[in-house]
Amino acid sequence: MMRYLTLCIGMMSVLGVNQAVAQDKLKFIETTYDFGQVKEEDGPVMHEFEFENVGEDSITITYVKASCGCTTPDWTREPVAPGDRGFVRAQYNPRNRPGSFSKSLRINSSGAGSTYVYIKGTVIPRKKTLEEELPIKMGALRVQNTNINLGRITTEKESVAYIEMYNDSEDTVRFLDQYDGPAAVVVTFDTLALAPKEKANVMLTYDPNKEKDALGSKNYGIAIYTDEEDEGQKNFNVRASVREYFAPMTDGEKAKAPKLSIDDKLNNAGRVNEGQTVEVEYTLVNTGAGMLDVRKVESSCACLVAELDDYTIKSGKSASMKLTLDTSGMRGGQNKTVYIYSNDPQESTQVVTIRVTVIKKG
Repeated sequence: MMRYLTLCIGMMSVLGVNQAVAQDKLKFIETTYDFGQVKEEDGPVMHEFEFENVGEDSITITYVKASCGCTTPDWTREPVAPGDRGFVRAQYNPRNRPGSFSKSLRINSSGAGSTYVYIKGTVIPRKKTLEEELPIKMGALRVQNTNINLGRITTEKESVAYIEMYNDSEDTVRFLDQYDGPAAVVVTFDTLALAPKEKANVMLTYDPNKEKDALGSKNYGIAIYTDEEDEGQKNFNVRASVREYFAPMTDGEKAKAPKLSIDDKLNNAGRVNEGQTVEVEYTLVNTGAGMLDVRKVESSCACLVAELDDYTIKSGKSASMKLTLDTSGMRGGQNKTVYIYSNDPQESTQVVTIRVTVIKKG
């Protein structure tokens, strides 16, 4: 560890010395330029950093590297004699980059080491066209996306999402007051009659507590219907990752609660041949005071099967979980995970991972 720290400190010292040497020989008029507000629709902006060779020998800029691909550098290519001036140019492309930015350019030179200049500013996004805002056309209607991701939610309460719909036709589109989907999802409409060139919201309300199996990854198909002769059925996909909700607890309540502990949550099985079956085991220990209930064990893919020998674990006791991975059809590095949902109020969802490198047969 000490050798590593010493090496890092040494490298930082060398970089600091190089920077100081460059600054002694290359004198920039400015090292930071603020573009201020940049309109995205105006395209790339450019600034030229001018420098003077204040050293005793000619200096050649050998390379300028920008901190990201959005910034294009250019520079004086010929040697700069003592007392003469050169430039480093930075061109920033704001396309699809709304918000503030701060970028650096590292300037490498022969005879003067390396130094940095910086650009910054704020991109004002251009107003999007209707087609860009709502790119998916479903019959007469336009929507932004057919995949509705509710993200990570809990069983505490319902979650709501809105689908904005635009009538891109010359006729009124009428929604049928019906839909297909699971009982846990309720669909309601702003209006059942959407006039031409108007927008309306369709609201999706998801209540995981209406399901027998409330926890884990959820993926549902939803169908909404209109009176259109063609493409009257609008299909959407609703996803969510549901965790159990636990109310805030006192220190005394926490002391009486179960606690799930798993050592070495990452198991690296190394290199295996394609098609080989890999088995690993994990030990789940209840290090808390209360009874631990494992609510659910969920694998990230059908290729990985998890088997837990006991879903109820007393205080101080353990259970064994075996993972079996079928590597058929896999190539290269693979990380497969299993989610363990329990009544541990402090860490109700835990993840274990099996890692393998799959080698092609023959």
